[in-house]
Amino acid sequence: MQRRDDRRPHRHRHPHRDRHADSGRREPTPTSTPTPTPTCGPSSGAEAAAQPIADLPLPAGLEDAKWDAARADTSGYEACAPLSWVTVSLDLATGSSPVAILLFHDGRYLGTATKEQYGFVPDISRTDPSTIAVAYRYAKPDESTADASGRADATFRWDDAAGRVVMTGQVPPAG
Repeated sequence: MQRRDDRRPHRHRHPHRDRHADSGRREPTPTSTPTPTPTCGPSSGAEAAAQPIADLPLPAGLEDAKWDAARADTSGYEACAPLSWVTVSLDLATGSSPVAILLFHDGRYLGTATKEQYGFVPDISRTDPSTIAVAYRYAKPDESTADASGRADATFRWDDAAGRVVMTGQVPPAG
């Protein structure tokens, strides 16, 4: 049974004023079903990233290290964004230590941007709600980490039709 306040306001009809009052046409009755709203993840980037960071494998050769969840950069996280990110580095990291980029869709953890975690803190920026640009730094052959001048640029885009992130561009060379 529908409550009166769910219906459109009652309109008095007078046969002599409204010729169509008894025409048999009825206006559609609005339903009381609420409109669905999108579901977003946790409002806090720290909360959204806590379990993924705890479960994140350590880079090869650094199995005795641990990810520093307390210092994770959550400034790129948005609970309802098509694509957002959190970065985390190792506890007691140096400037060239590996950094993981955790990707999220509507606040749901998708995985890391790349299988390998690259050294140096990347420069990440949002180019639109579904796309982020990542500029990686790396040391070229015969360069020290202090003089690292290599740069690789990649773009990560949430593809709604495919239901996944699509990467274009380059990452630092292996090794």
